[in-house]
Amino acid sequence: MQTVKNTLLTNWPFIRVIRLIMGLVIAYQAFNSQNGILSLLAGLFIFQALSNSGCCGSSGCAVLPSNKTKNGVKP
Repeated sequence: MQTVKNTLLTNWPFIRVIRLIMGLVIAYQAFNSQNGILSLLAGLFIFQALSNSGCCGSSGCAVLPSNKTKNGVKP
């Protein structure tokens, strides 16, 4: 239970706040227009903000160092 609390309350970078704001704005628009598909999109943004995940998962888009060699010699 402590890890869920830590995930929700710590490490809020700018993009995570933007996702939450976008999710809340889209949810408001979905409620006003009574649009079910728009509410699913709002739910996706809010879920991403609360779980601190993105479309690629956690660190799925991270750039890894290259271990390629050039003519058998590492750089």
